[in-house]
Amino acid sequence: AETLSALALQMEYQIIVLDPRQDKVDGWRGSDVSVHVLIGIDQLAAYADSHTSLITLTHDRDIDDNALFAAADLPYAFIGALGSRRTSANRSSRLRARGLSEEALARIHAPVGIDIGSKTPMEIAVSILAQLTQLKRGAMSQSGQVCRSVA
Repeated sequence: AETLSALALQMEYQIIVLDPRQDKVDGWRGSDVSVHVLIGIDQLAAYADSHTSLITLTHDRDIDDNALFAAADLPYAFIGALGSRRTSANRSSRLRARGLSEEALARIHAPVGIDIGSKTPMEIAVSILAQLTQLKRGAMSQSGQVCRSVA
């Protein structure tokens, strides 16, 4: 999140970091962005609109699953989740078992980012921002179809 935030700021994105873990918020070492404790998962609705992307990056299965489950039916422009293909497949199975529809699952880009073989935090951030830039510039939609710009 810290690397993605720093790079996204350079690309003139507005960043808000939400994390339910107080220690992570208190220990934020990243760029000077708005960092808040996520009090309740329903708080995600306050940020949902057609110009906002939600990307889960915690590496905590429960936190990410809960956020994705809550956000999948909200009007975010883009929803992405960090993880390997295997992690993403397991997450989809868990979300499906919780009752998330196939339509809602299809909105979640996982693993998030363009597949460039990224391994380091900076490479992952570049791949995520490349995918967001495609969306912003109208090169893709949630389903991979051509669409107009959302910015």
